[in-house]
Amino acid sequence: MVLVPGTRTEALQRVKLVSETEVYTVLVSNTQANRFVFPFRVEKITSSAPGLDVKFYRNTATVSLVGEEAAEMIVYAKGKSYMLNLIPKDIPGETVILEVQAPEPVKYQQGYLKAIKDLIMAGYRGEMPDGYQAVEVFKKVKDWEKGGTLYLVRVYRCPQALTLKEYVLMNTGKDTVEVSEEDFLKGNVRAVSVDRHEVRPGMATKVFVVE
Repeated sequence: MVLVPGTRTEALQRVKLVSETEVYTVLVSNTQANRFVFPFRVEKITSSAPGLDVKFYRNTATVSLVGEEAAEMIVYAKGKSYMLNLIPKDIPGETVILEVQAPEPVKYQQGYLKAIKDLIMAGYRGEMPDGYQAVEVFKKVKDWEKGGTLYLVRVYRCPQALTLKEYVLMNTGKDTVEVSEEDFLKGNVRAVSVDRHEVRPGMATKVFVVE
């Protein structure tokens, strides 16, 4: 093969390493060596795949994978480990740039959780949160499969913010009905609060759902 100066024969991939619990899929050549560039100094790379050959130095590694079977490769650095799932393809050698994505700031997470908690507590107190408007609905949603009837009472809305829905589950049967947060965790629901988890006949419970 004749290489023309300035011509790239490699494909470039970028992989963001977010969490140690994730498995990251990377396409690699099974006919040529692949070059991995890490954002940290590599301490160790392990794999049980027989067709995988890895040589690393500081923050780079040369990876060769023979055959058509996928191979798992674990990279260790700075007390953390990341698992890569290498998928062999009959393609030119790849250059893989790995980047560490910064975790979501704790301050933002705490503020987000506090906003959800404050919104639910305002619903329990029957207060109007700042910037919100309450829409009175009170319509039947469905017959509760566990017994009773579920009603949507009101919806608290605010542009570009969380939505709070207030439900009431009325037990119209003869047996005690059990209600759990998991019964409402569907779709884009972000949080659920159930006032009473056991509803006796003739009684009702409030359920607040944040979307």
